[in-house]
Parts: sequence; structure tokens; C-alpha cells
Amino acid sequence: MSTLFKRSAATLALLTGIYIVLPSSISMAATHVDLGSASSFAVLAPTITNTGPTLLSGSAGNFYGGFGGPAPTGFPPGVAGLLHNNDVIGGAALTAAGAAKISAGSQSAISHALVPNETLTPGAYAIGTLAALSGSLTLNGGGNAGAVFVFTAPDSLTTASASVINLTNGAQACNVFWSVGSSATLGTGSTFVGHIVAQASITATTGVRIVGSLHALTGAVTLDSNTVTNDSCATPVPVVTPPVVPVIVPGTIHLIKVVNNTYGGTATPGDFTLTLKHWGVDVVGSPAVGVADPGRTYILAPGTYVVGEGASTAFPNYAHSFKIVGQTTQDVVLHSGENLTIVQTNSELPPLIVPVTPVTPVTPVTPPTPPTVTGGVLPKTATPWFNLLLLGLGAMVVGGVTFGLKKSSKI
Repeated sequence: MSTLFKRSAATLALLTGIYIVLPSSISMAATHVDLGSASSFAVLAPTITNTGPTLLSGSAGNFYGGFGGPAPTGFPPGVAGLLHNNDVIGGAALTAAGAAKISAGSQSAISHALVPNETLTPGAYAIGTLAALSGSLTLNGGGNAGAVFVFTAPDSLTTASASVINLTNGAQACNVFWSVGSSATLGTGSTFVGHIVAQASITATTGVRIVGSLHALTGAVTLDSNTVTNDSCATPVPVVTPPVVPVIVPGTIHLIKVVNNTYGGTATPGDFTLTLKHWGVDVVGSPAVGVADPGRTYILAPGTYVVGEGASTAFPNYAHSFKIVGQTTQDVVLHSGENLTIVQTNSELPPLIVPVTPVTPVTPVTPPTPPTVTGGVLPKTATPWFNLLLLGLGAMVVGGVTFGLKKSSKI
């Protein structure tokens, strides 16, 4: 590939905004490695020595021994497992382990140097000479109980003290294989997962816990107070496909205000206030004054909404109505991704004519004329003239009496 083409491709990727995201690990597909008759052996080698209370167990088999060397030493009788040493079963197991190592090494693998605290997906990995594992290594089965991991080291394999291999997301120890070209050494207090087949020897230092098995073809397996658990693969659990959850896409409501001034009115869309509520609560942006076409836009989650209008004190003689595409009420049902248009119209009502009731004219009332009194006749009693006559007589009497009294006083 020319330099010009490389630069053009890089420029094109940058301009088009295309980014390629690589997975956490890239691997070649791996196939299960069949240990054959060696699968029932937790520990298999021409020579086996042990120090301390090592325990061999597991559903796949806890045989130990081999063919061609001395009897294993250092195991408490009846505790470590079932011994097959220098017998037909032990010899056949060593042969099967050798074939398994060849099978693992022949798989196409991607070169990958182990790094601390990493996660790997199923596949075949060539981990290089002097392979070393420290910290943690997580094997992610991707939800597949049959996921296979194959690691090949052409020379040695060592693990650091207290290092650990974790299984997650369906991965099982029975499907993890380590093919080592010479020898393997497992660090103190570490936890190792998988079946090791080493061409020469395997050393498990003090307190190592192995979930799998240890197979050394020509050298020795050296143990020191270890636990080796050789379990069969668990029955895969049927994968239940979860129900497809529909993707919820927001919808859009366009609220348009129309005003009809039929009888000379002057109202405009902005003279009226519109509301849009969801379960009685105003949505963001509501209430708001009306807007003519194209209206006011609301982007909302699917649901039921109610359109309303506030009373206008300036223009009370307008009747309003709503027109919603495909719907007949003010309850607006907005579906996922739907685009609704609502037209709210205010129409002016005709002027109100109040009928006038005619007023009946009032006829004026003429007061009665008092009677006329003629002379020569004394007024009748109980009349004003009679009363004046009585007053005059009384005055004359009083005056005479007074005059008489004054005259007598002079004598």
C-alpha cells in the first residue's frame, strides 16, 4: 500500500467522522482440547512429590501417578486420591496427555503477551516465550458455557505470588488449556485455572489452588500443600433470549393558533394563552401565548396530553375549538416517534343585541281645589275661621278683666 493511499484513507476517515472501536481483546477461534484418558487425572507425571496436606478432588477424577518413574511420595495414605503408577491406566494417560499438547499447539493462535489485570474473550492465544502472569486474568465466556480458551507458551510459564485467574460470564475451567513447551511454576498462594500440559515439569509452590489439572510429560510434578480440584464441565444452561424491549422515540406536537375576526374584531393569536398538560401538570413551555402557523413545537415522550386554553378578559366574545389530526377529543394520544399537528381556532361571536323595553309615561296628579267661604255666615266649627273667632273673643274677655283689676286698685 502506497504512502499516498494510506494518507488518503486516514484523511477520509477523519472527514467522514468514522471511528473504529476495537474490542477489549482480539483472538483466533479455539476448539476444545480432548485430554482423553488423562482427563480423570488431577496430577499426572513420571515423577510426583508432595509436601504438606495436598488434597486432590473433583468430579472429573482425582487419579494421580504416571508411568516410568518411582511411586509418588509425600501423600498421606487414602487422602490424596487414587494412585495409578506404572500401570496400564497411568501409561495410557501420559500418552493421551502428549496428544492433547500437540492438538493445542496446532491451533491457529494470535500473539498476545499477558499483562496484569486484563480480561480476555474466548480464543487461542500464543503468549510467547518466558510467559508470565501477574495480578489478575479474567476469562470472559460471553454467556457461552462452552467457550474455549487455549494458551500456548513455547518455553516456560510462571505465575506471580497471589496472582489469580477469574472466570466470568459462563466461562468454565474444564474448557481452559495451557500448553507449555518446557516447565511451569505457579507462585505462592496463587489461584490457577485450567489444564496444564507441560513438556518437562510443573512446580506448585506453597498454598497454590488449582482448578483443573497438572500434567508433566517427561519431568516431575512438585506439590506443596496444594488443592487440586478437577471438575467436569457443568451442563450448559439454555440461553433464554430476553424479550425485545421496544425503543421509545420522542414524538412531536405542533400547536397552531388561528383567529377568525368575522365581525370586525382585532384579536391576534398572541391574545390567547394555550396549555398542554400531562396528567394535570403543564409540560415544559406551557402555558404559552398562541402562535400562528407553523405554531409552537413541543418534543415529548409518548403518552396522553390535554390541550386547553386560558380565558381572555380582553376578548371574551370568542369561541374556541380544537382540530387534531386523527383524533376527536382534547386528549391527545402521542405515540412513539409520532408527529401531530393541533389547530386551535378562536372564532369571533356576533355582537350581542339587548332588547329595550318601552317606558309608559306617568300622568301628573292635580291637587284638589280648596272650597270657597262666602261672607255673612259664620264659619262652621272646626274650621280655621271659627278658630280665629274664638281667639278674638278670648282676647277681649282677658282684656276686660285686666282693665277692671287695674281700675279697682286705684280706689
